[in-house]
Amino acid sequence: MEGRTIGRADRPAAFITDALAGAAYAEGLGHERPAVLAYFPLVRLNPYQALLYRQCLAVGIAAVPLPSLDDVEALAGLRGAGVDVVLHLHWLNQITKSAASETEAAASVTTFLARLDAFREAGGHLVWTAHNVLPHDSRFPAADAALRQGLADRALLVHVLAGGTV
Repeated sequence: MEGRTIGRADRPAAFITDALAGAAYAEGLGHERPAVLAYFPLVRLNPYQALLYRQCLAVGIAAVPLPSLDDVEALAGLRGAGVDVVLHLHWLNQITKSAASETEAAASVTTFLARLDAFREAGGHLVWTAHNVLPHDSRFPAADAALRQGLADRALLVHVLAGGTV
């Protein structure tokens, strides 16, 4: 398992099992307080994620792909099992992608940010990698900008890939 991420992103029901198994494996490697780093989305063709997460187990972090943003609530179950949990978000264009109007997009952003607030209130931590200022295909720039500001306001850490993003 060393040098790889774990999890079966194509099987959402297995997420909690995989996360707990990863934390137990990290503990077995001698890490007294392992953590789970749930990341979303899993992008198999992007080498960035594989490079970013491949050495996590070596430092006591079980990196597990979160199957869906609908599974954010499941992360609280990990906290209940005594595991530290970090949610690492990447590309989030799907939050507003299916909206029919700016109002609907704004409502989707509000709902998603409320889910993140609940996750944080349950003791979870949020990290965001800002790959782009706005999604390439943004149809609702105001809602997408509000989402990004909301992420920046809530994140323990914001990781930017380019100076222009700041």
